[in-house]
Amino acid sequence: MTIKGKVALVTGAGQGIGRGIALRLAKDGADIAVVDINTDKMAEVAAEIEELGRKATTFKADVSARAEVYAAVEHTEKTLGGLDIMVNNAGIAQVDPRRCNTGGRRAHPENQYPRCSLGDPGCRCEIQIAGP
Repeated sequence: MTIKGKVALVTGAGQGIGRGIALRLAKDGADIAVVDINTDKMAEVAAEIEELGRKATTFKADVSARAEVYAAVEHTEKTLGGLDIMVNNAGIAQVDPRRCNTGGRRAHPENQYPRCSLGDPGCRCEIQIAGP
């Protein structure tokens, strides 16, 4: 199987693991939609992708906002001509100093903080994907 000529959208692609995934996919022949909340980092990654001879587009989106995820998908389809691969790499981590001495249990009502604390057993995370 080859991904040459495919279009990939990678969330959290401005740095870290997301950047690495986006660059690997580009090296393997995919065009990349770089999606992140940091516009400066996105621009750097897009430039690296283009240096590899692949097309790149950027889109600022917060993956905790469902409408922004759908807008990123629409942007990708319009600018790169489709969407074949979606990598849901972006994560949301919130550190709550009030939890430090609770032995891992929540020290506040669950609905007080709408974002997830990764590793928190009481956390409910939603994965948002695009499909036909």
